Amino acid sequence: DRKFNTWCNYTTRLDTYGCGCQHDCSYCYAKSLLNFRGLWDAKNPRCINVNKIRKIIKKLPKNKVVKLGGMTDCFQPMEAIMQATHTTIMLLNYYKIQYLIVTKSDMIAMDEYINIYDKSLAHFQVTITSTNDITSLSYEKAPSTSKRIQAIEKLQNYGFDVSVRLSPYIYENIDVSILDGIGCNKILIEFLKVNH
Repeated sequence: DRKFNTWCNYTTRLDTYGCGCQHDCSYCYAKSLLNFRGLWDAKNPRCINVNKIRKIIKKLPKNKVVKLGGMTDCFQPMEAIMQATHTTIMLLNYYKIQYLIVTKSDMIAMDEYINIYDKSLAHFQVTITSTNDITSLSYEKAPSTSKRIQAIEKLQNYGFDVSVRLSPYIYENIDVSILDGIGCNKILIEFLKVNH
């Protein structure tokens, strides 16, 4: 029984990386907002200062869910070096603040992260834009769809609150039989918004 997850709008967002994203998706709204001002750097995004993260988190209301990965992906490749998201999760756990992680990376299901997630606080949405690995790599530099599906299923198997996130949903890029075969109980669909 697959549920349609309606979690999308969040008033509280926290980006561990900013002014760029190494996934560099061609349809990215953050990229379009920042590029014309010369603030977008896909190769070298800015990493938030750990002390700044701590100050922000200490002030967050306890009854809100914080969204990580609003403007840029919190599990882009530089996370393997900088560990800003890892630190942020630890702080959110400490202050008992719920968090929703939205990502296009399979890094979300690595053991070093699985071991720190708090099941009473953590929620996940792993984004898929195509069920074909080659197609998705033609417009985003994120890990392959098949790796993301493995990450989704691993989180599901560990008993976490995880959703498949079709965002943006591009009808011709989705094979429903592959989508239906993903071992996950929730799905969220968001359509592509085009500005003219």
